[in-house]
Amino acid sequence: VGGDEEFIVEILQLYMDSSGPDVDALCKAAESGRFEDVLRLAHTIKGASGNVGADAMMEMASRVEQAAKDEDAERVKLEASRVQSLFQTTVERIQQRLEGPT
Repeated sequence: VGGDEEFIVEILQLYMDSSGPDVDALCKAAESGRFEDVLRLAHTIKGASGNVGADAMMEMASRVEQAAKDEDAERVKLEASRVQSLFQTTVERIQQRLEGPT
């Protein structure tokens, strides 16, 4: 983005605003065993995370996606809960980045 700080802030804010509901929906779909929904949401989260450089989130979403493809309900639930926890950490780090040095 060529160092355009305002654009970077806008993209990170959009990621947090849009991915939060997706993570929540992913967890609900995982608990309900709706593999198609899990697959779609995990893929969306994976792409969005990759776009902002949240590589750990991208990898974790990929694990959920694979578990959904395998229709492994227990693994889907486990990995979805890990995505939720990691997303919270990721948001905290983004917010620290946006606030700048203290």
